[in-house]
Amino acid sequence: MTFREIFLVVLIRSVLLLAIGIIALIFVPNLGTFPYLDKLFASGLPSWIYSWGNFDGVHYVGIAMQGYHEYDQAFFPFYPQLVRVINWVMNDYVLSGLIISQAAFLGGVYFFYSFVKEVWSKRIALWSLLFLMAYPTAYYFNAIYSESLFLFFTMGSLYALSRNRTYLAAFLALCASLTRLQGILLVIPLFFYFYKMNDSIKVNIVSIVRKYWLLLSSPIVGLFLYMGYLYYSTGDALYFLTSQPAFGAQRSSSLIVLPQVYYRYFKIFATADMSFQYSVAVLEFSFMTVALIATVWYGWKTWKKDIFGMSIALYSAAHLILPTLTGTFSSVPRYSLFALSIYIAY
Repeated sequence: MTFREIFLVVLIRSVLLLAIGIIALIFVPNLGTFPYLDKLFASGLPSWIYSWGNFDGVHYVGIAMQGYHEYDQAFFPFYPQLVRVINWVMNDYVLSGLIISQAAFLGGVYFFYSFVKEVWSKRIALWSLLFLMAYPTAYYFNAIYSESLFLFFTMGSLYALSRNRTYLAAFLALCASLTRLQGILLVIPLFFYFYKMNDSIKVNIVSIVRKYWLLLSSPIVGLFLYMGYLYYSTGDALYFLTSQPAFGAQRSSSLIVLPQVYYRYFKIFATADMSFQYSVAVLEFSFMTVALIATVWYGWKTWKKDIFGMSIALYSAAHLILPTLTGTFSSVPRYSLFALSIYIAY
C-alpha cells in the first residue's frame, strides 16, 4: 500500500468512527461524571467533537493549558506539551489535541505497515494492518489520548531499526518513553537487533551492552529525564507511579505480580454479585487473557527461528504485564493496543 492508500483508509475509518460517536451521543448521553469537564466546554466545540477528550483527555488538555497540578504527573509530558505548541497556531486546546492524534495515527499506521512489510512480507503487513485498525479499542487512537503519538514514535523507531538507521531509532525510542512509561520497553527490540547484527561471532548480553550501551539506553534516558523533572518539582522521582491510587481503579503503588492479579479476579468472579462492575471485570480479564495467549503463541512460533519476531513477542508480553504490576487489569483493553504480536499474521 502507498501512503495515499493508507491515508484514504485512515480517513474513511475516522469518518465512520465520528459517525458512530454522534449516534452514541444520541442514545447514550454524556452524564458528565468525571472531573474538569469545564475544560472541554471552554473550547466552544460541539459535544460530538469535544467528547473525544473525555476522561483522561481532560487531564492532557489541562496539562497543556495550565501545566502539571497534583496527581497529573501520572500523565507523561510529550503529548500535552505538543498540544500546547500546536495551540499557538490553532488557539484551541481540544482541537489541537485532536489534530495531533489524527496526524500521529496516520504516521503510526504508515510506519506499522512499512515495518511489518520490511521485516516479513506485504501480505503479512496488509493483514496485520487490518487487525490493528479493527481492534476493539483502536478508537483510542482518535481521541485526545497519547496512544496515537506513542504509536507514531514506537513504530517509527522499529521501522528505522529495520532499515538500519539505529540513531534515528534510538531518538524515537527516547521520545516514546517521554510519551508513555512503556516506551522503555523498546530496549527489548533494540537489544535483539544488535544481537542479530553480531550473530556471526560469539556474543553475550554483557558484550552487547558494552558495545551499544549508548543506543540501548535511549528509551531509559527519556524516562530518567521525566523522573528528574518530577524530583525537582515534587521531591518524588517516582511520582508518576505513586500518584496512581488517586485515580481509583483500585491501583496499588506497590508492585503486585501477575499471578496475584489473576487470583484477585478469580476471587471477584467467585464472590461478587452480578453487576455492571462485574461485567467490566470480565471484560478486562478477557482482554488480558486473550492477548496474553496470543502473545505466548506468537513467541512460541518465532522462538529461535525469527529473532526480530521473538523480540516483538517479548516486547508485547512486557507491555501487557507492566500495567498489571499495579494490581489490576483495569485499562488493559486500552494498554493491549501495543501488544504488537497479536496483530502480526505470522
